[in-house]
Amino acid sequence: GQGGSHYLGLPRFPDDLCERNVNLQCSKCNMLEGGNFINYEIGLRQKYGDEATDELKEAGAINPVFKRTKPDLIEIIEHYKSLLH
Repeated sequence: GQGGSHYLGLPRFPDDLCERNVNLQCSKCNMLEGGNFINYEIGLRQKYGDEATDELKEAGAINPVFKRTKPDLIEIIEHYKSLLH
């Protein structure tokens, strides 16, 4: 099977980077191969380009865990609900 996999662990990013951080990955790579990090990065570079991938890596290296407030979470939920229609 396949599912959403994080390139860089816990949510550390504002939404624009967060969407780039979660991508489809097979269960074997995600669970058994520790995320298959090298190939994941290659895929990110193909999908988003070098500059965007480097920005994501840099943000992950310097940002602490990004905590959201309840109103933030409600806004995010509403945003993604609107994309389904």
